[in-house]
Amino acid sequence: MNNQEQLTPAEKEVFEALRQPVQPDIQLEDRVVNALKEEGLISTHSGWRQWTLRIAASIALLAVGIIIGKITYSPMETTSQFNYMLVLYEDSRFTPSDPEEMFTEYSKWMTGIQEQGVTIDGQEMKPTSLFLEPDGSQVTTENERRVGGYFVINATSLDQAIKIAKNSPHLKYGGSIEVKEFMIR
Repeated sequence: MNNQEQLTPAEKEVFEALRQPVQPDIQLEDRVVNALKEEGLISTHSGWRQWTLRIAASIALLAVGIIIGKITYSPMETTSQFNYMLVLYEDSRFTPSDPEEMFTEYSKWMTGIQEQGVTIDGQEMKPTSLFLEPDGSQVTTENERRVGGYFVINATSLDQAIKIAKNSPHLKYGGSIEVKEFMIR
């Protein structure tokens, strides 16, 4: 439209009506819902039956999962993956070297054992011990001969466990090793 064109009074009235807010028909929602029901796009039935079936299916799947878990889980596999303990003793003959050097040497020894397919784990122990006596008293000691650490392994035999112990850097530093077999029942 250019400036020379003028709106008729009817056109002005239509434009003015467009500026006013429009209220939808109050029964519009009911007509749309009824039309969707007739087309089968929404259901008028309650969903209790479907909910019941879904819950029952979920419970059944959970039960199957628990049963399968119990069948495939074998507690013996995780309770005793080790069958020998190497107890490392230290006394006045034990002469450690640089801690970093010793750590590297023990780590290399453990890696070699793992490469043979033997599971190994261990820990160094603090020099003091706490003994609990039958009467409940506690005695803290620092013995001449003390446990300096331990390793647990899964060897195929006592001979293999002894061979592993003989190759330990602990013997090189003057320590001694006790090889103990677990009593697995």
